[in-house]
Amino acid sequence: MHVELKNRSASELEPTTSLSCCASQADYPLCEGLPRNGIRVIDTAHVISTNCTWHGHPGLQVTLKETLTFQGTLVLKGEIQIMGEQELDGPCINVSGKMTVIAANASFVGCRNRMKDGKGGALFIQRDLIVSNSSVKFENCRASAGGGLYTGSFLQEAESTVTFENCFGNAGGGAHVRNDFTQGPKSSAIFRSCSANGFGGGLYTGSFLQEAESMVTFENCTGLSGGGASVKENFTQGHKSSAIFRSCSCLDADGSFSQAEESTVTFENCTGLSGGGARVKENFTQGRKSSAIFRNGA
Repeated sequence: MHVELKNRSASELEPTTSLSCCASQADYPLCEGLPRNGIRVIDTAHVISTNCTWHGHPGLQVTLKETLTFQGTLVLKGEIQIMGEQELDGPCINVSGKMTVIAANASFVGCRNRMKDGKGGALFIQRDLIVSNSSVKFENCRASAGGGLYTGSFLQEAESTVTFENCFGNAGGGAHVRNDFTQGPKSSAIFRSCSANGFGGGLYTGSFLQEAESMVTFENCTGLSGGGASVKENFTQGHKSSAIFRSCSCLDADGSFSQAEESTVTFENCTGLSGGGARVKENFTQGRKSSAIFRNGA
């Protein structure tokens, strides 16, 4: 884990998008020209200029040979699997506004952005990504920044899940989040076997906040600095939340780490030149009945 502290005002630390916005976004019209069922191939570039909803029926699988571009807000619903058949001159999906995943089971597999300074293998989102009552998975994706995902902020609503597996990037092997990565109550995030040449083998983000009973796991992730996660500002755990760093190479950390009561953090089989589990430059604060476990580190 890598943490870098930078002074910001309270207003700057507030999420840029309210989690209560999802209900109104669900009313956007269907995205014109996009499939809703079956196994489909899209081999030409598409640009959709209006806010819209892409609602997939069970079994929908879409192979992309060119980037899909949404100039407004995109809402994903239902079931959808996006496949990247070949390297693209950009991410699989490019969203100029924000993106919300509502009551969906979505996966992105094999999305590879071959641009030298490419942002996001599967998803580039200029503003925010919100995952609500959904499961989202990124697998075997790669890009220069954010192997699976590149976004402004990432918000997980209660009980949602997100998984990054076997993704690669120079900064943020699994995900690159410019501002805040926020987990709602009882949500979970897993970064497994992701890697980066630079910062954040699993995750590179501005700040990381866990609300009550949320869970994040970094497993078998590697990076030059922050094999599990590289956090520029603060890593904050809420009540009864948990964070696990397992078999990660954790090199450097600058900033603060705070635990609310009954929260847990575990570093297991982690290695690094300075801080095999974590190197925290500023404050490490523990609340009542919280725990920090360092096991078999080097």
